[in-house]
Amino acid sequence: MKLLMQLGICLFLTVNTVSAHDIHVSVAELSLEEDGHLELSLRIFFDDLLMACGLTPGEELPEGYESSDELIEEYVSSHFKLYLGGERLSLTYKESFSDNLAVWIELKSEILELNQINTLELENTILLKEFDDQLNILNCSGEQLNGSYTFNHKKPRKSISKL
Repeated sequence: MKLLMQLGICLFLTVNTVSAHDIHVSVAELSLEEDGHLELSLRIFFDDLLMACGLTPGEELPEGYESSDELIEEYVSSHFKLYLGGERLSLTYKESFSDNLAVWIELKSEILELNQINTLELENTILLKEFDDQLNILNCSGEQLNGSYTFNHKKPRKSISKL
């Protein structure tokens, strides 16, 4: 049932073309690459991310920011945190791109020692301050990590086990 709900939400995010929405969801994909770094992809509704960053469509960037990437990187860095052995992992912001509905954000970790990775912890508080019904989904894929996890107000931090 839980998997069906997550698949339904993912399908909604993929095919819905209406810009106004009543659902508050972000979806993240996580994979552990063969060389030992983590690849992450986040999808967040465009209008929700703008609001979380304190902007409205068409508004100029706040002073001190040269691009929207800087503002997005700052927001994601403070609301999407990975830990290994209690230490926060450094995530490099690769890029972001958007359409009328969503923003895709690509991140990458430093290279990790594969034999030292047993359990990761993820804290995902994206849009939790903005919406009472916010649901953040993480899908792990690949030979090393597998499974789906949900994050909300009650459970913003979870352990992710390596296979």
